[in-house]
Amino acid sequence: MQFEFLVEGESDEIAVRELAARALGPDHAVEVRRFQGKEDLLARWPERAAAYARIADPNRRIVVVLDNDRGNCIDLRRRVEAVARTAGLKVDGPLTARQVVVRIAMHELEAWFLGDVSALRAAYPGVPETLAARRGFRDVDSIERPHARLERVLQNAGYHASRLDKIRAAQDIAPHMNPRSNRSRSFCVFVRGLRELAGEP
Repeated sequence: MQFEFLVEGESDEIAVRELAARALGPDHAVEVRRFQGKEDLLARWPERAAAYARIADPNRRIVVVLDNDRGNCIDLRRRVEAVARTAGLKVDGPLTARQVVVRIAMHELEAWFLGDVSALRAAYPGVPETLAARRGFRDVDSIERPHARLERVLQNAGYHASRLDKIRAAQDIAPHMNPRSNRSRSFCVFVRGLRELAGEP
């Protein structure tokens, strides 16, 4: 099966490409298209959804991955699904029957990195092993600005001294992440959805 992911930017592309390929395995093709931020993706989505509908490939699944950015995740998902539905793409019913699935990172994709302390420490050994147990890190999806929190964690450990390089962080952390083990609920929903789309347990 062909999986095509639409993501906001370059750091998202790096992370999603790595994580999707490992979650799905070698039997499925993974393609990732990045945009110039969320607004660019949303603005271009109607045209792209119409193009997907014209192709009508039964073996292709479209996964739109967006940051919630402290917004209303339900409204955001419905907005994207409404465009897909208008274009004639299937977004309802069991996951295995859908052509388009929307997945929202709470509140930003960097929360997925914070949800896997083992991966953080593999990339940056100075990160404390006890990070997950610390106040403010127990529920990573509740962190409103995960990129700022990740920046602080890494700077305190001696990395990314001037500012967080999101692209480099994605390159460093994503290869170490375990798709089956993460404390971010939105990450787990993302991975579980991919496996269901692929018809796997």
